[in-house]
Amino acid sequence: MKHTWNHKVAKVTGVPEQKQTPYGLHPVCSVSKCDLPQEYFVQYDYVTGKRGRVSSQGRYYCKSHAEKFCKKHNIKIEEVGEISWKVH
Repeated sequence: MKHTWNHKVAKVTGVPEQKQTPYGLHPVCSVSKCDLPQEYFVQYDYVTGKRGRVSSQGRYYCKSHAEKFCKKHNIKIEEVGEISWKVH
């Protein structure tokens, strides 16, 4: 991530069991090659392209990757809120 802001993290509740789908195991961490279960939802804003449009990105992370995200962006993982799991 180059320049990002508005970083948010939330603990996900109600995550279903992993199951095989045509797209692989689901739901697992959004980080490539990580097959740990989703536990947190992270979101941030960033600028796209030469025109400077702002976009938002949201991903489901396992606990380990969420902790790394929080550390990088000075967020206390113990103090994040909760959201219900849903398919996007």
